Amino acid sequence: MSLIEQAVIRLEQLGKAGVTIPCSAGDNGRQTPFVPAASVTPQATSHFERQSGVFTKASVSPSADAASNIYCAYYGLKERPFSIQTDPDFIFLGLRHTLAYAMLEYGIQSQAQFTVISGEIGCGKTTLIRHLLNNIGRNHTVGLVTNTHKDSNDLLDWIMLAFGQPYAGLSRVALFDAFQQFLIAEYRTGRQVVLIIDEAQNLNTSSLEGLRMLSNINAEKHLLLQMILVGQPQLKDLLRQADLRQFAQRVSVDFHITPLASTEVEDYIKHRLAVAGRNALLFTPKACEKIALISRGIPRCINTLCETAMVYGFSAEAEIIDLDLIDEVVRDKIEYGVFTPD
Repeated sequence: MSLIEQAVIRLEQLGKAGVTIPCSAGDNGRQTPFVPAASVTPQATSHFERQSGVFTKASVSPSADAASNIYCAYYGLKERPFSIQTDPDFIFLGLRHTLAYAMLEYGIQSQAQFTVISGEIGCGKTTLIRHLLNNIGRNHTVGLVTNTHKDSNDLLDWIMLAFGQPYAGLSRVALFDAFQQFLIAEYRTGRQVVLIIDEAQNLNTSSLEGLRMLSNINAEKHLLLQMILVGQPQLKDLLRQADLRQFAQRVSVDFHITPLASTEVEDYIKHRLAVAGRNALLFTPKACEKIALISRGIPRCINTLCETAMVYGFSAEAEIIDLDLIDEVVRDKIEYGVFTPD
């Protein structure tokens, strides 16, 4: 019987019995009762609220599924360390992300008109932006656009919405004027307006040209609007097109985030476990090496492998997650998974 089958059987048995799971030593010996899935009340997931132009993480009640409730208790964790949901509390500032964040801060402080951050899928770009939003100065008014697409006709509508400004029923000219008046009003109160566009690789050349035209609102030394574009590697290719030369010349800060180095993966795993409440060893060095190889250093892939390994480890009553267990996870993903590891 494979570990994946053992996990399913054990979860079903514990769910029916309502047993108490002994916690590991990392949880000071406390015991946490297993809550059957049927009795878990869905709660709102983590989200961000914009207050006075600054995004802050809202306090919410946890609503992890039954399986994660069990392994968290078993391994002495206060929350899931490897969720793929964006959570800036878990940000790992390795070399690449430290440099990327430094460039973001420099772009804000130097009042760069355009800052561009690109990176591979799953490399933590959005987490980095959320971290910036949590730490940006109170004298900044920030708008975040995440619903990007190829249609350039309504981008200004989304920008107005991001800043909480009315936009419905306005013509293009009236919309532009309303946005300009908003920027002037913020400038007069001493606030710097920052527009962040995530998934910017989805924008077409017309949309980017529209953003360049918005930057013309800035007059001489008076900077009314800063823009940060964040996207996948296609964003770099897009900005290199000949018809976007004028736009590219206005980008004064840029950085491309690459996956974690193999030597950083073990530190990444330890960091996330520590944030979740466990400092004791859980993944062996050999297990971390295999995870680094399979994930290619992409944080989201690391999280997926580690999350699955912890469910497997719980089902096998393993106190430590070693290389053999990681190999079992990989074999099962190849045999049973929809998306198999490379």
